[in-house]
Amino acid sequence: MIDLPEISLLAANAATRLALRLPVQFDLGGQLLHAELAGQDLPGVPANWRSVQAGIGRGSALVHLDPSLLPQTALDLWPEAEMVGVPEDLRTILRGVLLSDLATQIEQYVGERIVWTDSDDALRPHRMALRRVAANEVWVASVALDDAGLHWLADRIERLPPLRSALDDLPVMLILRLDDFRMTQGELAGLEIGDVVLLDREPFTDDGGLMLVASLPNGAGWRTELKAGTLSILSILDKIMNNPEEASPDALDDLPIEVACEVGRITLSLAELREIAPGQVLDLGLDATEAISLRVNGHVAAMGELVRIADRVGIRLTDVKGARR
Repeated sequence: MIDLPEISLLAANAATRLALRLPVQFDLGGQLLHAELAGQDLPGVPANWRSVQAGIGRGSALVHLDPSLLPQTALDLWPEAEMVGVPEDLRTILRGVLLSDLATQIEQYVGERIVWTDSDDALRPHRMALRRVAANEVWVASVALDDAGLHWLADRIERLPPLRSALDDLPVMLILRLDDFRMTQGELAGLEIGDVVLLDREPFTDDGGLMLVASLPNGAGWRTELKAGTLSILSILDKIMNNPEEASPDALDDLPIEVACEVGRITLSLAELREIAPGQVLDLGLDATEAISLRVNGHVAAMGELVRIADRVGIRLTDVKGARR
């Protein structure tokens, strides 16, 4: 039988919200730390660590500090401090500098100033670990919170904007479009397997590359060339593919419908997307001539392959949604 710890609904809700935003990195006294919810494997607080308490909202937090955690500015002025030791009275002053710095950062983030007081023995079952980022993740401080304190912390962290690094792995779809054109509803409904839809422009370059637009779903994008499975970024797209407005149709079958001709869709991380610039080459390993899709409002209406008829390039349909076989 698994022995699960008891936890209130308030604390469970707060822990769930915190888990979505942690770990977070911050600077404390010139040292980069990251904070995370502590698991059952986090050992007890060493006896020589110093403790200080703060009221946060309607709750409270108890902060435990490793005596070796000193302001980086002090270490810069006194590099041998960690080796020869620091007198306790001076260490108390330096610890006060750290706590003042921490209180200032909290005020800058959430607009509330916390006040440090002497610690007490109140029950605070929720723990967070603060680890040095550049020192093999050694934990140098911990924070114990009661239910109300955990709820206060979750509320404040949720209000913070996401860190740029937290968004780097966000997947972004890049659509590779050959052309956009219009068909009437009647023409679209009349498509059959084997039909050829001729393109208005020549998509191939003199050396056999395929000219495409790589665009985001919102329309922003780049002019590109696809050749031998690699996509070369040529320039930033100054406007979205579009056709001029036409007169209102006389009948429903004459209603013009925007058709997007796509050669594929790829997924990049937001970090990779930020790096895209003219001159860059992406290795896709993609054959863009055999899996062309005609899409209406993002939905596939037909599939085809590129063919050349005399001096024109078109798409021979190999599958049409709803067509009779």
